[in-house]
Amino acid sequence: KNAQDIIKSDLFWNDYGNAFVEVGCLINDTQHLMEALACYKKCVSRCSENFEGWLNAACTAQRLFYITSQDTFFTYANKAFSKATSLLPSNVNAWFKWGELLLTLGKHTHNLTSIQESIQRFKRAYECEEGNDIVLCRWAQAELLLGKYMENLSLLKSAEKKIMKSLSQESSSSTAWYLYGECLKELGIYFDDERYL
Repeated sequence: KNAQDIIKSDLFWNDYGNAFVEVGCLINDTQHLMEALACYKKCVSRCSENFEGWLNAACTAQRLFYITSQDTFFTYANKAFSKATSLLPSNVNAWFKWGELLLTLGKHTHNLTSIQESIQRFKRAYECEEGNDIVLCRWAQAELLLGKYMENLSLLKSAEKKIMKSLSQESSSSTAWYLYGECLKELGIYFDDERYL
């Protein structure tokens, strides 16, 4: 009976999913990630208020979406991130990962709405942890991409401001320097001014 109680526990299924993720990442096997997602789904079906279960499910579905490009994984990840952030709105990682999911979709499909939504998620993540250099860079990247697609100078300038702030906090960040180069390139194209280039 004790073993049966353990198997019915949401914590058991969350931990079991974590084990599948660890093995799946070690041997680069999608099937283990699928098994992990099934475990996380069992976890949240047993306790719909389990934040960790929802976040793990979201991140695993996100990874499967990146690997397979299947819309069903995107849809589930989007739903799971929504639930996780509703349970713990102050968690920077949940907002950040959700922003990355939406940005990736927007980048690969040129979906402007998805990029705009990613900007909102990164903004929320930054509100949870101001000064977070990684969040600031990704937020700038989303604004830069949207500014490029829409030929919107205010978005390009906003991205530049965030990149400069990031560099003032962490001057050795290769990501920030790369984004700064991309930003200057887009400003050069916008103004048709070779000095930016």
